[in-house]
Amino acid sequence: MVAAPPRGHTVDVGGLALHYLAWGDADRPPVVLLHGGSAHAHWWDFVAPALANRLRLLAPDLRGHGESAHVAPPAYDIDDYVADLAGLAAALGLGRFALVGHSLGGVVALRYAERHPAAVRALALIDSRPVTGTGRGRLQRLSLFPHPVYADGEEAVRRFRLLPRGTSADPEILRHVALAGLRPTDDGRLTLKFDRNAFARRAYLDLGPALAALRCPCLLVRGTESVVVDAETFAGMGRRCPHATRVEIAGAHHHVVLDRPEETAAALTRFLATAD
Repeated sequence: MVAAPPRGHTVDVGGLALHYLAWGDADRPPVVLLHGGSAHAHWWDFVAPALANRLRLLAPDLRGHGESAHVAPPAYDIDDYVADLAGLAAALGLGRFALVGHSLGGVVALRYAERHPAAVRALALIDSRPVTGTGRGRLQRLSLFPHPVYADGEEAVRRFRLLPRGTSADPEILRHVALAGLRPTDDGRLTLKFDRNAFARRAYLDLGPALAALRCPCLLVRGTESVVVDAETFAGMGRRCPHATRVEIAGAHHHVVLDRPEETAAALTRFLATAD
């Protein structure tokens, strides 16, 4: 399985270098794709090509992720990501656009839609809960550990683990995203591009009211095997936003875009074709 290569660009947003990937022609309707925590824009490599024949797709690396700059002192709250997205949209002259977010990216997308409702043409949340910052769990503890170092790419691939770990993804997809998340160290080894300081505790945020207040078309997606958005949570989100289209993707765990990229792309294609 080979991912279609996107085009990479970097833009200055408030003095911060933000990197993004782009697919499709610039004159097509824009769609922004937001990845999850500790991930990067290349997580969309197996979803985006199926959409690029009719849409302009833009997948930024969130600050501290992928090729985007790290922030010192650390500033990785939801509203920091939202401000970056607003700056990116302004710099690229996007106007109204569709917004898709997986996991953490969905929280950022929902917060952005709450803050900038006129800018969001349609919103898709993929295995993303409307509540975040609920305590110091395993992810927060990881911020206390040094970045891992690998002798080479093969070691990095062997040690690569998703968080949460459950997955049914093709091994070649996992290999692809693992290798795309690495940078060289000064001594010729490899480490993560991701800034682990982004795992530190963030403020509690309940976006349930924002979900209820949405007026734009909305798509809610979960993997049937997800331990992050269980069936009860998903049903509650549907009650909050009764006009939303709900899709459950069989066999997918939390990392739906990796586990079932074709089904994810198909759900987004159907939704975006009718949303306005």
